[in-house]
Amino acid sequence: MDMTLDDWDCPIIRLDADSENLYSGVLPSDFSIEDIGFILGDDKPLDCERGIPRSLGSSWLQGHTCISIVHFLLDEGVQLSL
Repeated sequence: MDMTLDDWDCPIIRLDADSENLYSGVLPSDFSIEDIGFILGDDKPLDCERGIPRSLGSSWLQGHTCISIVHFLLDEGVQLSL
């Protein structure tokens, strides 16, 4: 995974239910969705310290559900807490 994350060369968000919420804050003025990458486990936290830990809520969700929520937030232009 480290090689892939190094190749991305962008901010990495590690989804983790026990972290600060993802959907608050202010985006940089030069932000675009090409400039951000998300990583997540499915039913367990990733064994990884890379990326900014953020949460979609206090309940654990399946990976495909998290992906749908993140796509919705990005499509709607919701401010992210980076």
